[in-house]
Amino acid sequence: MMSILQVILAILICVTAYRVEASPTIPGPARLVASDGTIRSPWIDDHRNTVVDGGTTRYFADDGSDACGSCTSMSCPCQSLSKMYSVRQSGDNILFKRGDAWVGTLQLQFSPNGTLSDYTTYGVWGTASDPRPVFEGNGATQNMRARSYIWVDRLYFTDHSVIRVQELSHHITFSYVVNRDNRHTCFAIDQRPNGAGVPHHITIANSNIGRCGVSALPCAGTTKGHEGIYISSSTRVGFGAEDIQIYNTRIWGTNKEPINIKQESERITFRGNLIEDVAMCDDVGMIAFNFTPLERILVFDNVIRNVFKHTGEADVFIMGPNGRVYNNLVYNIGQNVNLLSITSIAQGTTEVLHNTFFNWEESVFGSNHDSANNNNILNNIGPGTLPQNINASSGLFINPSAGDFRLAEGSAAVDRYSNCQGVTRDFQFDIRPINNRCDAGADEQR
Repeated sequence: MMSILQVILAILICVTAYRVEASPTIPGPARLVASDGTIRSPWIDDHRNTVVDGGTTRYFADDGSDACGSCTSMSCPCQSLSKMYSVRQSGDNILFKRGDAWVGTLQLQFSPNGTLSDYTTYGVWGTASDPRPVFEGNGATQNMRARSYIWVDRLYFTDHSVIRVQELSHHITFSYVVNRDNRHTCFAIDQRPNGAGVPHHITIANSNIGRCGVSALPCAGTTKGHEGIYISSSTRVGFGAEDIQIYNTRIWGTNKEPINIKQESERITFRGNLIEDVAMCDDVGMIAFNFTPLERILVFDNVIRNVFKHTGEADVFIMGPNGRVYNNLVYNIGQNVNLLSITSIAQGTTEVLHNTFFNWEESVFGSNHDSANNNNILNNIGPGTLPQNINASSGLFINPSAGDFRLAEGSAAVDRYSNCQGVTRDFQFDIRPINNRCDAGADEQR
């Protein structure tokens, strides 16, 4: 039998393990392309409420009352944001009722930090079938400066200037968030030039980001657009954003880069996202990381479609050093938008592997790229001018008119290359490679 001391120690170990698990438990990246070839929506409200563990839970509702003490009862929720500011504490779960709306911001630059074992959470409660609670920003910036261990879950932000995660902030998670109709950039994760620390460990997952930069519309003359997600604006050595993950998120309707990764950024992963219906105002790219020095930029398993440019020239991928672009599906690209632009600083350090490009109107390479000097563009499906590719026009590889993007049996892409890069399955979940050779094409499971 266990002694009383052993029992107490076992309980303490269990409690400690439970508390450490208080960090957000968000589903990991999922496949955008289903086994039947259709594109899944990565951001639909799953009609759940925020699951919390540990900390004090406080409730807020339109029909609540600020006389409800410390706001800890669902039967007597508080009402105003000012009340929320006055009662919140580190590790609290601040929950807003589904179907309700508030005017203002969460003022997270003034909020208490959480801890590793107790994130400060801003989420939802109420009838699961009701829509997310809405925060009408009235043009204000939703700043988060020097914040740590914050979780923002299932909230709807609209008409803000920007949601900005700034210096000294770390371990910030946005999940199932809607962020749309912002006047400028939707999300900015950046180290300001006069700041004192690098923002790091920031996650945006299962979210819907759209109509960023409505103040720039309509695009006319010298109009400059605004990004969907802007990572780091610093030019100081060692001060770019680090350890950023963006996955299962839809980014649409931007008028500049859907994602723009700037100087000094490190360890950025952009996976399983849907970028679509973009009309860019100025000369930019869909996904840009054409600065130096950058370290380990991964862009894979994304779908990019329905893109056009108002004036000038743009590119789908504008790439600097130390990037890896693979298993992406890119199609329906309009005039003035090239596929690739790889700067001279990227030669030998950036790879473009196992992507599928089809149905676009401009050249493969942008004006900044010298394709003759780059041997890291391998195993892609596309036009005849793309190095080491297979022409997909035969229909054996894909059938886009039927919404089928799977690698079909009998395709010329099967067993095409020897540089397999760890490919194990194709769109139809058939085992690859066959006969010890790998297949070209997007979204093969790795």
